[in-house]
Amino acid sequence: MIQPDDEAFFLPGVLPRYVLERLAKADGRETSSGKLASPESSAALAVNTFGWFHDRPERLPPFSMLGHSISGATLVEVEYFARFPWFGGRHPWLDAWAETPEPIIGVESKRFEPYRGRKAGALSPAYDRPSGMTG
Repeated sequence: MIQPDDEAFFLPGVLPRYVLERLAKADGRETSSGKLASPESSAALAVNTFGWFHDRPERLPPFSMLGHSISGATLVEVEYFARFPWFGGRHPWLDAWAETPEPIIGVESKRFEPYRGRKAGALSPAYDRPSGMTG
């Protein structure tokens, strides 16, 4: 099995040092737990997809669901700590983050999770609290 410290783990053009530093800062323990090296890892999929655009954000294709009128990305990060302006609760670590002069785009990838056995799920009461964000 290819490990994250093997050069072959990352696609050509993805900077392993950048990705591993970002993952080490996140609270998902992707590298230390071995999850990143799993063939089912959605994090490995995300860093190999979006990591390539980190030093070339202008090459990130437009997100079609947002329309084609937005400008190109000016920043692309993987494992991004999104400090949203809400009161209380936790702020998410997103698999990828892209900024354009207009919208910001947060990406949370799920590779096999939707196909696994169902667990009883419930949303946190935090979803029903006023966020302090205006729209």
